Amino acid sequence: MGKSFVAAGIGKRGPYAVVTHRVAKRTYAKATIGGDGLTLGLKHREGRTSLEGGYDFLKKKPYLRVRSAGARRGKRSR
Repeated sequence: MGKSFVAAGIGKRGPYAVVTHRVAKRTYAKATIGGDGLTLGLKHREGRTSLEGGYDFLKKKPYLRVRSAGARRGKRSR
């Protein structure tokens, strides 16, 4: 993968597009437009933890997310 990545699709809140650009080894600048409005921010991965902070232009306030790196994969079905 190069320094930039673009993705688009249909999610829970409608169509969306995401653009990321690697700023440092584990830090990315991220812009998202879609059903949630427009967000701009930085995302950093430290070990198994992903930290993301930025500004949400729809809600007109900053946001901060802390996630376990494997959390987006969902639960295993048994």
